Amino acid sequence: MLQRMRKDGLLSLLLATVLGVLVYSSQAQSSEAETLGALLNRYFALASERDISKLEPLWAHDSGVVLVFPSDKQAAVGWEAVKKSYQARFNSVSEWKLSAKEPPHIQLHPGNAITTTPVLIQATAKSGAAISYTLLFTQVFERRDDRWLLVASHGSKVPD
Repeated sequence: MLQRMRKDGLLSLLLATVLGVLVYSSQAQSSEAETLGALLNRYFALASERDISKLEPLWAHDSGVVLVFPSDKQAAVGWEAVKKSYQARFNSVSEWKLSAKEPPHIQLHPGNAITTTPVLIQATAKSGAAISYTLLFTQVFERRDDRWLLVASHGSKVPD
């Protein structure tokens, strides 16, 4: 009988430990998703300011980062090319505002995350013409030194 009680006790302890880990993991993922959602909102606000120096801290600065705008004929690869692509985009408009149309879909993985968000782009061309369209905006983040950093960003224009 004592052996059965020990066995049941060990089984209960093991089950409680596993459940505790699962609950903690779920809470940690929820917290990470909230952090990424806030980071995306910060990105949209900073990009709307059209100042690359404000976006720089959100990106990894290495040769593997990638940026693709809908009008690009090829990807900007590497931090210097990404900066140049942003600057060209910022220089092509006198105003540019990004705003999420709905909460992002977030896929969390150990060490990285992928977010997809429909984003409304409202801009004014240098000519004064109003520009408005929706992008499906996908961003890839990597966890580095306890921070999420962008390593890839791709925008696809949603057909009218």
